[in-house]
Amino acid sequence: MHGDLVDALAVEERGGEDFLGGYYGFAPEYAVTVVDGALCDEEAVRDAALRLREAGCDEAIFVPCSASVDQISLLRGAVRE
Repeated sequence: MHGDLVDALAVEERGGEDFLGGYYGFAPEYAVTVVDGALCDEEAVRDAALRLREAGCDEAIFVPCSASVDQISLLRGAVRE
């Protein structure tokens, strides 16, 4: 079992709205849903990872909202056990 998650850790100051809103601009109603569900801080990422683990998920795919390699260390810091 695996889960796909959108994370916006590196664009927290914008809440991921600029990137996600633009990316899903062709479907504005869906864009709002995606923006509202984006994981924008370490606590949200940690909680989502824990819920997935508790549900039996052994693989999670985080999709960043930035091409910055900083996303790797931000995500590692959020899910470190």
